[in-house]
This record gives sequence, C-alpha cells and structure tokens, in this order.
Amino acid sequence: FHHLSWRQSIIRTAWFLLVATIYLANRYFVLGRSSQTTPISGSYGQTLIDMLPVVPKYFRLLWGVPPFFIDYSYLPGGCRFWSPEIVTGLALLIALVLAGVIAWRKSGWELAGFGLLWTGLFLLPVSNLLPMLQYMAERFLYLPLIGWLIASAAIISAFHRQSIIRMTAFIVILLWAVTAWNRSWIWRDPVTLFVRSSQDGPHTQRIEDNAVAAIIYLPQVQRFVSGNETNAVRTSANIADGRAALSTLEQAYHLFPTNHVVLSYYGTCLALAGQPEIGLPFLEQAAQLQPQKLGYWLSLARAALDAGQPAPARSALEKATALAGDNPAVLQLRFKFCWQTGDYPAAREIMLRLNQIAPDAGHAYWLSEVEKKLKKTGK
Repeated sequence: FHHLSWRQSIIRTAWFLLVATIYLANRYFVLGRSSQTTPISGSYGQTLIDMLPVVPKYFRLLWGVPPFFIDYSYLPGGCRFWSPEIVTGLALLIALVLAGVIAWRKSGWELAGFGLLWTGLFLLPVSNLLPMLQYMAERFLYLPLIGWLIASAAIISAFHRQSIIRMTAFIVILLWAVTAWNRSWIWRDPVTLFVRSSQDGPHTQRIEDNAVAAIIYLPQVQRFVSGNETNAVRTSANIADGRAALSTLEQAYHLFPTNHVVLSYYGTCLALAGQPEIGLPFLEQAAQLQPQKLGYWLSLARAALDAGQPAPARSALEKATALAGDNPAVLQLRFKFCWQTGDYPAAREIMLRLNQIAPDAGHAYWLSEVEKKLKKTGK
C-alpha cells in the first residue's frame, strides 16, 4: 500500500518480531512453559476441534450484534467432528479464508484481503494453538476488529451510490454507538456487572462466584458482620446496619438460593441480628453443601447454641471436631456447649486442653469457674 519493496517491509517488521521473540522467550523462562495450561478439552486435537464453534460467535460479534457476555466458560468441550456446530464453524472459517485469499489476489481488492489477513493473524494467538484457559472472550477481538473494519471499509468503498452507502454506514455506526452506550452501564460497579451477567447470560459458576463475592463485600454487609462478632451489645448503629445487611442478603438469597456462601452469610447475619432460630436452616444447608468447611459447622453450632437448640449444636460440633478437633475455635464452642448443658466434667477436660494449646487469662478464668461448678455438684 505504501509502495515499499519486500526488503524494506521486512526490515521494518523485523524489529517488531525481535521484540515479540524476546517477550515470548522471557515469558517461557519465567513461567516455565509457553501455554497457559494443559489443553482444556483433554487433548490438543480435541481442543482445536472445539474451537470451531466459536467461529460463528466471533463472526456475529465482529458485526457488533448482541448478545454480549463477559465470560464464555459455559461453552462445552468434547464436540464430535461432524456435529452441526463443528461443521458450521469449519464451513464459515474456510469461506473467510478463501475470501481473504481471493481478495488479496484480485486487483483493486488488496485492501479487503489485507483486512481479512489482519483479522485472522490477530486471532491466531487466542486460537488455542498454544493451550489457553478458555475457548473465547470478547476482548480477544479488540485487535482483530481493526482489520475487520479495514476490510469492511474497502468493500463498501467499491459500491456505487456512495450517498446511500454513507447514510447506511451512518445508521449502522449510530446503532453501534447506542448499543455500546447501553452496554457500558453494566460496568458501573462489580455488583451490577456480575449479578446482571449471571442472571442474563448462560450460567457459569465463575460468574456466580464473582457476583456473590461482590455482594458479600458490600459495605453494609461487611460493616455488620465484622462489627458484630458477638450478640452481647447492640447499638442503634449496628441495628441499622443489620437491617441493611439482611435486606441485601435476602435479595442475594432470592438470586442464588443454592449458593453456600450466600446461605452462610444470610444465616450468620440473621443470628447476629438476634434471630438465630431463623438462620439455622440456612446455615445447615450451607454446611451440607460444603461439609469440609470448618467455619460452616462452627457457625451452625454457634447459632444453634444461641437459639437454645442443643441437638443441632451437638451434631454440628461433632462434624467440626472430626475436621479439626484441636482447633481453638472448635474447643471454645464445645466448652460453651458443655457449659450450657451442664456437662461440667467434659467442660473441664476441654478447657484444660484449650489452655494447653492456647494459654490465655480468659481460659484460666473459665477453668476456675468450671472447678467451682464441680465442687458445688460434688463431681
């Protein structure tokens, strides 16, 4: 296009290739590998086959046609080679390659061929030729889109009646602008971004987890949970925080009724707000969903003790003890359970163990209180 010789073009390009080579070498020695991960479909060949269904999706996105998603981890792997999505993607890919070759070789259409070549070359690094963590992402089109627009402009300029073409292009650009403006609002904060994406698009656990994390870290939730580790003192400030936190978590529960993090936080906040008996079912469901999480069993036991329900407290403490019997938090709750149920001999053994593991003036005080109870009961 600039009437340069091949030699001049190669000299100008060589410096960029040198920088790219240095970067790739550095990346390899730092990470110890060129790929991000092992092939996500299990084998290299199957991963490349599973890339074909993304071709129509990229083709649609290049034209700026919704829907748009921030995550495509819902895409399945293991597609059969002759499945409709594979055949469609392969046919479209071949058609685009042929169009680029024909345009490149046809006089007057070189710019369109260059644009298609640009699009293809900038998609190669994200085509899982080197295994990546995902099949596709919309941000991968940032650079290829430049070539696509060059090719589109070259094709449009070849048509007659340019006044009609310009008017059509103006309308298309206006529609793109409106679409982009409307889409941009989803990025105004993490809660909007992840919750809307989780609700509007195909379900992915990654987006649900991000949505839940964004809700949990809202100030009204964190302020109430971190400021109310015990139920001993309630001020007007933390009562107001409690209402705001419960309102937020209730909405989160309706959005994600089976998410263990939401269930745990909702149940915990209900207990902190003085309603442990209402929070118990949520805490129990969270613990059943994630039985290896010690904190869930402790929260359940704590709420059950506060609600005056020794049976679920005993069961939860048994599960917690099986996971980490010498954990100080487990021992403290077991002591509280024995104290409330009047099992002072067991309470004494637990406090002796707790004071041995984590000596503390408070532990010594409660040990003396247990000794007094034992003297009174003659045990």
